[in-house]
Amino acid sequence: MEEQKQSGLKNFLIYTAIILLGPAVAFGGCYLLEKPMDEIIRNMVVVIVCCLLIVLSLAASGEKKTLFFNNFEHLSRFFFSFLLGLVFSVCSVFLPLKVLPILALAVFLSLTSNTITGSLAYFTFLFMMEFFTDMSSHGFFMCAFVGMAGIALFQNLDQEYLVNGALFASLVLLFVGETAFLILFEGQKISLDTFVLPMINVFISFLAILLFLRSYSTSVVHKYRDRYQEINDPDFELLVRLKEESAKDYFHAIHTAYFCDKIARKIGANHYLAKAGGYYHKIGRAEGKGNTLDDTVALARRYKFPPELVELLEEYGDRSKTIAKKETAIVILADGVISSISYLLEKDKTASLDYKQVVDIVFRKKLESNLLYQCDITLNELTVMRKLLVEEKLYYDFLR
Repeated sequence: MEEQKQSGLKNFLIYTAIILLGPAVAFGGCYLLEKPMDEIIRNMVVVIVCCLLIVLSLAASGEKKTLFFNNFEHLSRFFFSFLLGLVFSVCSVFLPLKVLPILALAVFLSLTSNTITGSLAYFTFLFMMEFFTDMSSHGFFMCAFVGMAGIALFQNLDQEYLVNGALFASLVLLFVGETAFLILFEGQKISLDTFVLPMINVFISFLAILLFLRSYSTSVVHKYRDRYQEINDPDFELLVRLKEESAKDYFHAIHTAYFCDKIARKIGANHYLAKAGGYYHKIGRAEGKGNTLDDTVALARRYKFPPELVELLEEYGDRSKTIAKKETAIVILADGVISSISYLLEKDKTASLDYKQVVDIVFRKKLESNLLYQCDITLNELTVMRKLLVEEKLYYDFLR
């Protein structure tokens, strides 16, 4: 509870800073550039409205958990990008627009929030650049085109972090957009000199985005990848303890983890997290006291499991709560199918089971229990999961 209060206070302070800093920089810039007072007031109103929309978008996205890579719990990431945007706005007074790495700014803003919030913030800074430099409508359109292309191309990043295609395509569009702007709207003739400034911008943007993506990978996206690879080893010491305490529970964990990993990869969920959930959802039994939620969570924290995995284990173990994580839903359904089939085979190893019927019954019961009604998993993903589980007949025969 105390942590939630501190997090709420921190987010409130960030919201307040965004609402105050944006208009303050807009006013200061316009005043120092000796803009007319009516223009200053107009610009202030626009920036205030934009900053309010950014804050509302952040809050709404956080409520629905639609910010990328757990950004809502780390709003300082976006706040840093917001401050960078203010710096870009000021620098636009001194640097030619054609060499300002606006593509990098758009990518920073979107990946530290989400597509909608990043777009709102990006246009806010474009407005401020226009206020400071009297940017032409053609220049504004070019910046909007380049930035939105970058945001669109990077919006589908997941745990696989396949960035090469998005990076290459966005840089090509940056080069094409700037070159077309110079030729079509600034009247430059096609020559080698025409391509110099766009190439400089492409190079600067490439370096900036590359450095950002590397840092973002190690500190955000794959922060716990090495730890997941360590604990997702069947010979990890905690799983060995489970095997010594109960071989049956150990092999149940192995089978569940196999399906969790396969399902998560199929529907684009976090397969590291889902697989670990399959391994450790009943790890409390390694203590030899049964499978209490307290034992499971205590072991997870003692062995320094990633925070998301601890949350998954808490969601799985506390059935009084509705499930929010997609990966928790995967663990629950895979565990239910494995448990049901194993139970039936224990009663009669020679039984001829209708695996499709077993899977359908498990899915129906879990859905009727309303456990998943607040989960972010879609009906299409549930259909894919069910189909995959039904098709694993050879694996189920291996359980006999």
